[in-house]
Amino acid sequence: MKRIVVLLFVGLLFGPAIAQTNNSEHIISYNVDITVNKDRSIDVVEKIKVKALGYTIKRGIYREIPVTARDDNGTLQTYNLEIKAVLKDGLSEPFHVQGGSYDKTIYIGDADTYLTPGDYEYTIVYNMSGQVRFFEAYDELYWNVTGNFWQFVIGEASATVTLPTEAKILQSSAYTGGYGEQGSDATVTKLNDHTIKFATKKPLSPHSGLTIAIGWNKGVIPPPTAEELRAVAMRKYQGAIYGAFGVLIIFLYLFWAWKRVGVDPKGGAIIPRFEPPGGYSPAACRYVMRMGFDNKSFASALVSMAVKGYLNIDNTKKKYKLNKVATDETALSKGEKQVGKTLFTSNTTLEVDNDNHSKFSSAIYALENSLKNELAKANFSKNGKWMVPAIFMAVANVVIILVNTAYDVNLMVPLVIGSFFTLFAVLFTAAAVNSIRKASGWKAILSTVLSFLPFAIFVGAPLFILQQLELFDAKAILVFIPYLAVYIVMIVLIVVFFYLIKAPTVAGRKVMDEIEGLKMYMEVAEENRLNMLNPPKETPQLFEKLLPYAIALDVENEWGKRFESILAKAMESNEYNPTWYTGTRYTFMDTAALTSSLGRSFSSSVSSASVSPQSSSSSGSSGGGFSGGGGGGGGGGGW
Repeated sequence: MKRIVVLLFVGLLFGPAIAQTNNSEHIISYNVDITVNKDRSIDVVEKIKVKALGYTIKRGIYREIPVTARDDNGTLQTYNLEIKAVLKDGLSEPFHVQGGSYDKTIYIGDADTYLTPGDYEYTIVYNMSGQVRFFEAYDELYWNVTGNFWQFVIGEASATVTLPTEAKILQSSAYTGGYGEQGSDATVTKLNDHTIKFATKKPLSPHSGLTIAIGWNKGVIPPPTAEELRAVAMRKYQGAIYGAFGVLIIFLYLFWAWKRVGVDPKGGAIIPRFEPPGGYSPAACRYVMRMGFDNKSFASALVSMAVKGYLNIDNTKKKYKLNKVATDETALSKGEKQVGKTLFTSNTTLEVDNDNHSKFSSAIYALENSLKNELAKANFSKNGKWMVPAIFMAVANVVIILVNTAYDVNLMVPLVIGSFFTLFAVLFTAAAVNSIRKASGWKAILSTVLSFLPFAIFVGAPLFILQQLELFDAKAILVFIPYLAVYIVMIVLIVVFFYLIKAPTVAGRKVMDEIEGLKMYMEVAEENRLNMLNPPKETPQLFEKLLPYAIALDVENEWGKRFESILAKAMESNEYNPTWYTGTRYTFMDTAALTSSLGRSFSSSVSSASVSPQSSSSSGSSGGGFSGGGGGGGGGGGW
């Protein structure tokens, strides 16, 4: 029913135009002779007789001929077009060809010469390679004779096909109408075993055409050799092959760079230590061990400042509050002094809330900058400059891939779009990873979950765009897998080596060994403590002294559990009355919960406070084809 409605609409729309062709520019006749050669090419002679009135056909006509087509496996095939002659009324006529890898447009006529109104016959003689298709029971020519994109009515169209004399025509079909339609308003006349003629029964409206298909016995024309088929198969992956070679070069460079500057010095034996390395604050220990800064370093610095008597951490209400209780900075490290000066500039009380984000972010920056200036060069190197060549290599590799897929718009365009979105996916993912590294507690979990959102957007957006552009071909999806693999491996290599290439100095490795020894002591189980050499007596003072280090080294839970009974007993007997922390939910009577809260909840609150608040192909000859299918096609117009 839908097709009937469409046909009625087309008849009403174009019927009057067809009836009035004598008074308008149109193609009077479109007669084509096709000779099928044994090298799988065809020789084509198109004779196009037009009525030119100077409206559109001013200097002559143009003929568009596609030189690419996608086969049933989604592989883009490219064919050679050789133009042998262009005539007007039997005489040679000036012409020029424009176009790229996908189609050629032949402009017939002289740009400075205008036609006198009248009838003209244009002849185009050309050869097109690779037009014979091979099936199990027969071979075939499937050819779009006129093309479906002429802007004129075509009064009549015909095509005579001559096969090699050994051929015997087994089947044939003709299709007329717009692209994709399966109308058959054409006659088929078999002139002999190897010659056949097709002719339309009625005029073709604009954007309608004639497509033919002929099947004949096998063995007449040799199929492509194995080497030719391999060459065709390799071409669609040539960009990926070059890309894989580029990945190998990137890997070799990164491996060389890592071997040169990224291999860690050999560490010493890790033995339990009961004191931190001399002069290293809790934040400094974490900074050296991670070879970088995060917000838990800042939280450990605040706890360190508290146990040294400089400030009080108040957790009696919903939000944490910092109270400056002393002016003496003697016990503070350089970084801790910078934190104190930045936080308490105008008053002595500061709520841990993002209303005070400017102070907290400034204090975090001050601590990070102090640690960097004091410790980075002596203890480790991030070797970031060694990653710059790898990034340039990756960009160059993407360009090489795109250049080598330029012959196929259905391959290159998705890769261009994919490259663009991949870049943003990497940047957003890197930012998310950095956020996760700096966050803690529920904030880290939330950051991890949210980090997948931009990644999903940047993966899904290209697919949506390609679908809207009708460039997402399900048959060709396997072609993209090697290219996707190249992209993924490049990204993984750069990310992995970005972390691997960081390396401690010899002096830094020694400090790390000492810090590892301190961590070993603080997290060791009770039954193993007796194996240590003269461990210190466990007192409330020892708990306070090393608590900031336990937070910095992520062993605050183990450290808190060890002192539960010791602190509870000391507080019951009034031997221990800490003033550096005040809380209602977490108290020193539940030391494990308190230390866990300081390491998780307090660190998360500090991290949040530093953030600014937001304002609101089937066979044609067997009958399964359609108008516009097969090789050839295109269209044309006047100029």
